[in-house]
Amino acid sequence: MKTKISRLSPHQNGKVFDVMLAVTTLIVGVLFTLMFFVGPGTDDEGKKAVWELTLFVPYIFALVYFVFDYFFALLASTVYNFFIISQRTTSFLTRLSVTNGKL
Repeated sequence: MKTKISRLSPHQNGKVFDVMLAVTTLIVGVLFTLMFFVGPGTDDEGKKAVWELTLFVPYIFALVYFVFDYFFALLASTVYNFFIISQRTTSFLTRLSVTNGKL
Protein backbone atom coordinates (compact mmCIF):
# COMPACT_ATOMS: atom_id res chain seq x y z
CA MET A 1 0.00 0.00 0.00
CA LYS A 2 1.35 3.36 -1.02
CA THR A 3 0.97 6.20 1.48
CA LYS A 4 1.44 9.78 0.41
CA ILE A 5 2.25 12.51 2.90
CA SER A 6 -0.14 15.36 2.28
CA ARG A 7 1.50 17.94 4.53
CA LEU A 8 3.86 18.19 7.48
CA SER A 9 2.75 19.78 10.72
CA PRO A 10 5.29 22.56 11.34
CA HIS A 11 4.55 22.85 15.07
CA GLN A 12 4.83 19.09 15.68
CA ASN A 13 8.06 18.80 13.68
CA GLY A 14 9.48 21.80 15.52
CA LYS A 15 8.71 20.23 18.89
CA VAL A 16 10.14 16.82 18.03
CA PHE A 17 13.33 18.20 16.45
CA ASP A 18 13.69 20.66 19.30
CA VAL A 19 13.42 18.06 22.06
CA MET A 20 15.83 15.67 20.32
CA LEU A 21 18.58 18.25 19.92
CA ALA A 22 18.03 19.86 23.32
CA VAL A 23 18.33 16.49 25.09
CA THR A 24 21.43 15.63 23.07
CA THR A 25 22.95 19.00 23.94
CA LEU A 26 22.19 18.51 27.62
CA ILE A 27 23.91 15.11 27.59
CA VAL A 28 26.98 16.63 25.95
CA GLY A 29 26.75 19.54 28.42
CA VAL A 30 26.93 17.18 31.38
CA LEU A 31 30.00 15.54 29.87
CA PHE A 32 31.69 18.91 29.38
CA THR A 33 30.83 19.93 32.95
CA LEU A 34 32.43 16.73 34.23
CA MET A 35 35.44 17.45 32.06
CA PHE A 36 35.80 20.88 33.69
CA PHE A 37 35.74 19.30 37.15
CA VAL A 38 38.24 16.56 36.29
CA GLY A 39 40.68 18.89 34.50
CA PRO A 40 43.47 20.75 36.24
CA GLY A 41 42.26 23.34 38.72
CA THR A 42 45.09 25.80 38.10
CA ASP A 43 47.03 27.07 35.13
CA ASP A 44 50.81 27.33 34.77
CA GLU A 45 51.03 30.41 37.01
CA GLY A 46 48.97 28.87 39.81
CA LYS A 47 45.81 30.89 39.10
CA LYS A 48 42.39 29.31 39.23
CA ALA A 49 41.76 27.94 35.72
CA VAL A 50 38.04 27.12 35.87
CA TRP A 51 35.81 30.15 35.70
CA GLU A 52 32.46 29.52 37.37
CA LEU A 53 30.42 30.70 34.39
CA THR A 54 32.08 28.16 32.10
CA LEU A 55 30.27 25.43 33.99
CA PHE A 56 26.95 26.87 32.80
CA VAL A 57 27.93 27.56 29.18
CA PRO A 58 26.81 24.13 27.86
CA TYR A 59 23.40 24.66 29.44
CA ILE A 60 23.13 28.14 27.94
CA PHE A 61 23.89 26.56 24.55
CA ALA A 62 21.13 24.01 25.19
CA LEU A 63 18.65 26.82 25.74
CA VAL A 64 19.81 28.62 22.61
CA TYR A 65 19.48 25.37 20.62
CA PHE A 66 16.04 24.89 22.12
CA VAL A 67 14.83 28.20 20.69
CA PHE A 68 16.57 28.20 17.31
CA ASP A 69 15.96 24.53 16.46
CA TYR A 70 12.22 25.00 16.90
CA PHE A 71 12.14 27.96 14.52
CA PHE A 72 14.35 26.28 11.90
CA ALA A 73 12.25 23.10 11.93
CA LEU A 74 9.12 25.24 11.72
CA LEU A 75 10.56 27.12 8.75
CA ALA A 76 11.71 23.92 7.01
CA SER A 77 8.29 22.29 7.38
CA THR A 78 6.54 25.40 6.13
CA VAL A 79 8.79 25.62 3.07
CA TYR A 80 8.28 21.90 2.40
CA ASN A 81 4.50 22.30 2.64
CA PHE A 82 4.60 25.30 0.29
CA PHE A 83 6.54 23.42 -2.39
CA ILE A 84 4.45 20.26 -2.10
CA ILE A 85 1.19 22.20 -2.37
CA SER A 86 2.48 24.30 -5.29
CA GLN A 87 3.74 21.13 -7.03
CA ARG A 88 0.30 19.49 -6.71
CA THR A 89 -1.43 22.61 -7.95
CA THR A 90 0.76 22.87 -11.03
CA SER A 91 0.41 19.17 -11.82
CA PHE A 92 -3.39 19.47 -11.44
CA LEU A 93 -3.43 22.45 -13.81
CA THR A 94 -1.21 20.57 -16.26
CA ARG A 95 -3.56 17.57 -16.25
CA LEU A 96 -6.56 19.84 -16.60
CA SER A 97 -5.12 21.57 -19.66
CA VAL A 98 -4.16 18.26 -21.28
CA THR A 99 -7.56 16.63 -20.76
CA ASN A 100 -9.68 19.62 -21.79
CA GLY A 101 -7.45 20.83 -24.57
CA LYS A 102 -7.65 24.38 -23.36
CA LEU A 103 -7.71 26.24 -20.09
